[in-house]
Amino acid sequence: MALFLALVKLLDLGVAGVLDHCYEENEYGESGGNLMAYLHQETCDTLFLGASRVQNQVDPKIFGPEAYTLAYQQMHILYLTALVDILEQRKKLPKDALIVQIEVEDFLAGHDDRTLSDIHHLRYHYHENDYVRKYIQRQSKLEFLKYTFSSFRHNQRVLSLLSDYWQRKDQAIGIKGYYPLTGHLNKKDSLKDQPLMVEEKNLAPSPLAKSCLQHLQSICQRNQLNLIVFTAPLYKVNKAYREFSTYFASELKHRQIPYLNYNSDSLNPNYPIKYWYDTKHLNEKGAPQFGIQLKKDLKYYFNE
Repeated sequence: MALFLALVKLLDLGVAGVLDHCYEENEYGESGGNLMAYLHQETCDTLFLGASRVQNQVDPKIFGPEAYTLAYQQMHILYLTALVDILEQRKKLPKDALIVQIEVEDFLAGHDDRTLSDIHHLRYHYHENDYVRKYIQRQSKLEFLKYTFSSFRHNQRVLSLLSDYWQRKDQAIGIKGYYPLTGHLNKKDSLKDQPLMVEEKNLAPSPLAKSCLQHLQSICQRNQLNLIVFTAPLYKVNKAYREFSTYFASELKHRQIPYLNYNSDSLNPNYPIKYWYDTKHLNEKGAPQFGIQLKKDLKYYFNE
C-alpha cells in the first residue's frame, strides 16, 4: 500500500511539474496567460487593473511606453486584490502607480458569493500565496484536501492549458493586455441591462469588499505605490446605482484613496451611442476617447 501511494504521489508531482511549466510559460488566454504575459515584461511604471472594461477600454500606449493593462473578464474585487498580492510576492508591482477599475456593485454584500467564487480561478497559486489560500479555504473546511494533489491546481483546464501552450504560448491577447471591441450598440439594446436592478433597502455594503480595499491600500503603502481607483462609464445608470455609488465614493474618500467615477454627474462623458459596443463597454471608437479623458484626469494626482 505504501509503495502504491508513493507511486501515486510521484505521478502527481510529475504531471504537476509538466503543467506548471506550461502555465508559467504560456502568455495566451484568460486562465493565467494574461498574468504570465505581464510577469514576463521587464518593466512597468503604471499598471491598469480590472475586468473587461479595462481590457477593452484602456489602451496603455496612451499612458506611455511602460504602462500596461492586466485584466480578466468578469472578475471582481477579491480576484483583483489577490492578483496584486501575487505581484507583490513576485516583485512585479509597477514602479509608480496602480490604477484599479472597481465596479460599484462589487461593494454590495449581496454580491459576495460571486466575488468569493472568483478566487478559484487563481488556484494555481494556492501553495505559494497565503492570500489566495486563505480565501480558497474559506469556501470549505475540507478544501485543503483537494490540494494535497499538486496537479489539482490545474483541475478543469488541462486541455485548454496544453492547447494554448503548444499552439500559441507566445501570442498574448491584445497589445500589453488591451484589445478593442468592434461593432456598436443599437437603440433597441440601449434600453436593456441597467446596473444594480435591486431595491434600495438591499443596498447593504460588503465587509469582504472593504477588507479587499484595505489590503490593496496596505500593499501600495508599503511599496510606496500610488493607488487610484476609477469606475469606467456605463451607457446609463439607474437610481439604485446612483444611490450606492455615493456610499462607495465616501468609503474611498474616508480611506484617502483618489476616486474617479465616470458615471457621476461631474465626470460622466455622456458618449454618443456610436461610441458604445454594448451598454457596459465602449467600442474601438469610444475607447481612445475614454483613454484620453482618463489620462487628463490622472495627471491631477500625479502632479500634486
